[in-house]
This record gives sequence, structure tokens and C-alpha cells, in this order.
Amino acid sequence: MIPLKARHWLATSAAAPLLERLRALAELPRLAAHPELGLLVSEKRLMTRCLDDFVRRDSNCIDVGAHIGSITRELARRAPEGRVIAFEASPTKSAWLRRRLPHVEVRAEAVSDEPGEAEFFENLTKPGFSSLGSRASAGRERRIRVPRVRLDDVVPPDMRIDFIKIDVEGFELEAVRGARRLLTRNRPVVLFEAGPHDDADVPGEKYVTLHALLTQELGYDVKPVFHHAHGREAIDASAFVAMRRYPFLAFNYLALPREGGRAQ
Repeated sequence: MIPLKARHWLATSAAAPLLERLRALAELPRLAAHPELGLLVSEKRLMTRCLDDFVRRDSNCIDVGAHIGSITRELARRAPEGRVIAFEASPTKSAWLRRRLPHVEVRAEAVSDEPGEAEFFENLTKPGFSSLGSRASAGRERRIRVPRVRLDDVVPPDMRIDFIKIDVEGFELEAVRGARRLLTRNRPVVLFEAGPHDDADVPGEKYVTLHALLTQELGYDVKPVFHHAHGREAIDASAFVAMRRYPFLAFNYLALPREGGRAQ
């Protein structure tokens, strides 16, 4: 197992492709034992294709839940003439990101639908599971207090936003609720994670509500990243649930404005 700080260093350097190859190699035993998970294992590569399709040189992008910076770096690399804002609630990881990506605006804040302060559960066993809610089933946690913001409050109304990635371990719904005005005004493409419907720590209905918010109130179509890669249609709520039950087809989805996303 590569230490987290070393993974962060690799993910934010020119060696990032090496990290992805190592990750793919590490997945081979699981894929051999469970070939039905093949689509899920290919998601990382397909997410990169989504960035190629929707992030221009002058795009302004937001990374909500930047973690070790792998997507943050890819956004900044593709949009050298734009602006990238990364939100990472972990004080340790946000400090790392500031040092490694000085051209990115890094904010050590949690993104939600209410401003103020919040309890943040930093997972010490699996740092990628750190969240505003306890993910104790994933390992040992440390509770800390962090500032909490809404995107509608902190993104200037005159700043065009083209692309948003959200991965906050079960709190994607709250992040979108706090960005209603931004999403209505700018119509950015949104890449978001939605975990298993039967997750031990996150009620499956939260994701169903997120799908409804995006598709019914905000006028977006939702599709898994592999549907976008292969030119397939958007999915309804029942398919959204089914794809996140074993044998999991997808955990990463695109929300595309019905009037058309911002492509290159």
C-alpha cells in the first residue's frame, strides 16, 4: 500500500499516469475474481474522457472534495487559461494541495447547503471515505470541526463556471442544494459520485432525491460516465438505483444541462 502523502505527490505530478497504472494493476486480482465488476473498474479512465470532452483551455472549474488532488490536477492541466477552485475539508490534505498546486485556489472548507461550522469525520483508515457524516464501517475516524460553505455564497455571481466535480461521500445532495443559483445561472456540467444504494452509512434515498433534484427541478439529464463514453441515453431514477446495486455498474455520473453542455 502506497502511503497517502506519496499517493498525493504522485497524483499531483507528471507521474500521475504511473499512479493510475499502479491502481489498474492493483485491481486485476479483484477483476479476475469478479469479472462482473469490469465496468466499475473502467470508470476512472472514462472519467478522464469526460474531462477531455467538457473542459476547455479557458474553463472555470470547481472540485468539491478534492481529496489528494488527482482530479484537481487534471482540471488545472486542461484549463491553463481558466480558474480552478478546489474544496477539501481536511486541513492536512488542503495544505498539501496548496503546496503542490499553487496555481489552484484551495479552500479548506466543507461544501453543503448551510453555512457555518460542521463536524467532519476524517477517516484515518481509508482517507477517501472522510465525510460530513460518520463512515465508521470504513475504518477508524477522527472528529474535527471545519468551516462549512454553500457554493452559492462563495462563488462570485459574475464568475462563469463551466464544470463541477463533486465527490463528498454521501453529501453530494447537500452540495447541489447549496449550488441551486449557480447551476441555474451558469448551467455547468456536473460530474458526481453516487455510492451503493444499499450503503451501510448513507441512506440510498438521498441519492434518489439528488437524481430528482437534478432532473426535475434543475433541468439536467443524468447518465453514468460509460453511457457518455458510448453515446447512450440518460437514465431515469429506477435505472439510477439499479446501477448502484450489485454487480455495481456505475458510481460516477454526469449531469448534463438539457440545453447542451459546454464541450470543446
